[in-house]
Amino acid sequence: MPSLVEALKSNNCLMKWEAAKSLGEIGDPEAAPALVKALEDEEFDVRWLAAEGLIKMNINALKPLLKALEYRGDSALLREGAHHVFHDLTKGGLRKYLGPVLAALEALEPGREVAWAASHEMGVEVPQAARYALEILEREKKF
Repeated sequence: MPSLVEALKSNNCLMKWEAAKSLGEIGDPEAAPALVKALEDEEFDVRWLAAEGLIKMNINALKPLLKALEYRGDSALLREGAHHVFHDLTKGGLRKYLGPVLAALEALEPGREVAWAASHEMGVEVPQAARYALEILEREKKF
């Protein structure tokens, strides 16, 4: 698995695509941080496969994804990928934890830094929503 994680850093789009696809199919939670980072890849297909892999990991993907949002919530690509993951995961029993984060993500227009700045004025804070979800999940010993 380490070689697949390393392949996600390649300049070769096909190699990154194959690595993201393989890591997603394997579903090992150890790969979650690398797939979270791949949500910010320049290639849409790599980002999509990374999100699909995180969805497959279910709750095991949440800690690294929520931490990334807490610290890099200003990244439009990360927010877009996180929305994809949370949208699917909230269809199940994780809505209780992820609903506020999903709502904060949906309040922002992806890719528009003006919307990011305006969200602070409206009280929509993706990093704070992510931190709160992480605290609840840890308190309830979900991971």
